Amino acid sequence: GDDFTVDTSKLVVEGDTGNVGIGTATPEVLLNIYTGSAGSVSPNTNYDDLVIESNTHCGISFLTPVDTAQGIIFGDVNSNDAGSIVYNHTSASESMSFTVEDSEAMRIDKDGNVGIGTNAPLMPLSIAAVNGAPATSGTTPVGNLRIEDISSTSNVLDMGTYDSSPYGVWIQVTDRDNLSLEYPLIL
Repeated sequence: GDDFTVDTSKLVVEGDTGNVGIGTATPEVLLNIYTGSAGSVSPNTNYDDLVIESNTHCGISFLTPVDTAQGIIFGDVNSNDAGSIVYNHTSASESMSFTVEDSEAMRIDKDGNVGIGTNAPLMPLSIAAVNGAPATSGTTPVGNLRIEDISSTSNVLDMGTYDSSPYGVWIQVTDRDNLSLEYPLIL
């Protein structure tokens, strides 16, 4: 087909594919922005609608006035905001938030505090979850935090809080594949 080209490779629209190249005469994908070769690498075919390639630092800048937000939004036929990464640049709430399935999953505030399950972390790491007594059967854990071994063992340390009397905090060392097993907690 007929290609449209401006100044050899500054802007190219391939007639056969519809691919657009900025800085390249041979765009590999729908929109290919090229400032230099990254080497012998091809884009991942699952995520190649836009490719930015450089032989040095590479990035995208979002520039807006203060008291606004910038974001990357992920959507589908069920929700045009199913997931997102949003930087809130307002004086009231300077933070970066991550949403999954239309719900905020994590937030990092201007003080560096990370909140998982909370949008107002007050400590370097704040984890909020629905709690109850520790699980004593099956494989579905309860609690706020799990530390696990990635080797062949299935030892896990679960921590949580009771949501009713005695309103305490619990620690459980168990097996991720069988929560009825208990292992010693060595302090």
